[in-house]
Amino acid sequence: MSHIEEPVFTNSGGVYGIQIADAFAYCTLKHKKNYDDFSKYWKIIYGKLRKNNSGMVRGYGYKEYPR
Repeated sequence: MSHIEEPVFTNSGGVYGIQIADAFAYCTLKHKKNYDDFSKYWKIIYGKLRKNNSGMVRGYGYKEYPR
C-alpha cells in the first residue's frame, strides 16, 4: 500500500529552491514546445547551467526524463 504524505505549509522563504526548479521546468517545457515567448528565458537559463568541458549541458547540467 502506498503512503501519501501530509502537505507541509510554510512561509515561502523556505521553498526558494523549489520555486527555482519549478520556474526552470516550466520555461524549459515551453521552450521545447517552441513557444517563442520563452526563447529569451531559455537563453538566460542555458547560460546558468553547468557545462562539461565541451560546453554542452545535456546529460551534465540538464537531463531529460523519460528518454
